[in-house]
Amino acid sequence: MNLKATNKTETNKYELEVEISAEDFNKALSEVAKTEGKKMSVPGFRKGHAPRMVIEAAYGKHVFFEDAVEDMFPDIYKDAVLTQDIRPVGRPSVSKM
Repeated sequence: MNLKATNKTETNKYELEVEISAEDFNKALSEVAKTEGKKMSVPGFRKGHAPRMVIEAAYGKHVFFEDAVEDMFPDIYKDAVLTQDIRPVGRPSVSKM
């Protein structure tokens, strides 16, 4: 994880830009694909037994991206807040670049 910058956008609002390595993100994708793939149905396969590549071909390449981000977010957010010495008072919002 690489924390790029902290910008104070408004009173009590900060913008943190976090860069995640491809290796870490692919690991999270694999873990999510194992758990969420068991819930997906693909023609020609029993429910939950389709390989990740087949699921991605049927549902789209980015089918597991949002779940992977949600899975990684709590740890990333905690590390970013601690390293920047920010005391959160509300919920964060996330945008992907």
